Amino acid sequence: MTTLTPLSAFDRNLDWMNRFFASAVRPGAGTHVRTHAGAFPIELKETDTAYVIFAELPGFKNEDIDVSLEDNVLTIRAEKKHDETAEGERYHFSERGYGEFSRAIRLPRHAAGEASAHLENGILTLTINKVEEARPRRIEIQ
Repeated sequence: MTTLTPLSAFDRNLDWMNRFFASAVRPGAGTHVRTHAGAFPIELKETDTAYVIFAELPGFKNEDIDVSLEDNVLTIRAEKKHDETAEGERYHFSERGYGEFSRAIRLPRHAAGEASAHLENGILTLTINKVEEARPRRIEIQ
């Protein structure tokens, strides 16, 4: 039997509200956002001239990663294959992630300029320049 106190309903509602708002938080709002299976953490940063995206992809090589940008949707796909086992070897358990991993994010409309990508120490860094008209500029007063 559950004992009801005057604060029981309040506690249940508070717990529900915390879960609701935790799931609704936008990335970049200063709160940790949980990722789902098959995903990897990313960050999106803006400078005056470009958008910079960081993706954590430890253990991946350049040839394992595919990056595309279409209609301002950036898609990063990566695949990690199981190591071959020799005759007589077998795994007792494995906590390493294998398979295809993918993330797609919509970038702001000004992210349409030149792009570059660099993979170092498990961090993929993508730089996508803003279109010229979106960049801040100083206007002289006549």
